[in-house]
Amino acid sequence: MNMMHKISINLLFLRLSFFLLLFTGCQDTHDKARDFVDDYNALAPKMATQNLQSTIAELRPDNSIRIVMVSDMAQNEDARATMQQAMPAIMTEVLGRISTFNELIAEGVTFKVEYRANDNSVLAATVLDSASVQNIKAKSEKASTGGYGTTNREAQEMLALVNKTLPIRDEKAGTTVTKIDIVGQELVYFVDIDNELRLALKDPGALAVMKKEIGRNPQLRGFLQMGKGYGIRRIRFKYANAGHTVAEVVLDESEIQ
Repeated sequence: MNMMHKISINLLFLRLSFFLLLFTGCQDTHDKARDFVDDYNALAPKMATQNLQSTIAELRPDNSIRIVMVSDMAQNEDARATMQQAMPAIMTEVLGRISTFNELIAEGVTFKVEYRANDNSVLAATVLDSASVQNIKAKSEKASTGGYGTTNREAQEMLALVNKTLPIRDEKAGTTVTKIDIVGQELVYFVDIDNELRLALKDPGALAVMKKEIGRNPQLRGFLQMGKGYGIRRIRFKYANAGHTVAEVVLDESEIQ
């Protein structure tokens, strides 16, 4: 369960890390690409968080742009599978907020993005070009910022982005995160569970152990601090099986180590 929660939090921080990037100018493609890289690298220190250790962009001889991000995540199979699934949509969204990115894509520039673990090994990689970006945007057209429990527009946009990466399945834990929402003062994870976990969670002791295990993720404390701007005060995990709620775990800041 820790890995599932850690990945979703990393995705939120990844989205927010690119929020301030803006570029302008009237130049040829090579000049635009060079300025993109220069400006990106100048802002890279400001994008670093406890989840994103560092990032750098490089202009290659073929006019492609290589972006490398080093996270705090450990290298393992679950992280690789989840990040590889999420990366294309996430990077299209966050880089798409930069006007020059869309211009460069339209002019034939390819972006090669690597997301690395804390040991600098590659967790996920994606190539964004005109065809792949159009395909990703077409799949995302049906995604809406509506249907969430918050009326905060920025929070809705964040939720829409994160929910594009769902569902996230953890085979070992028997869980699937199907939706993340903000309801009142709570960030709510909606999690489908298999029958084995459903039976286990009938035991109050097992539920208490799960709550303690979730609370050991220190990144949840950082996310609660960041989420205060959206009115978030607690995190709730709603576990369901066959459409019926089986159990709920609620944590506030005092219960997160």
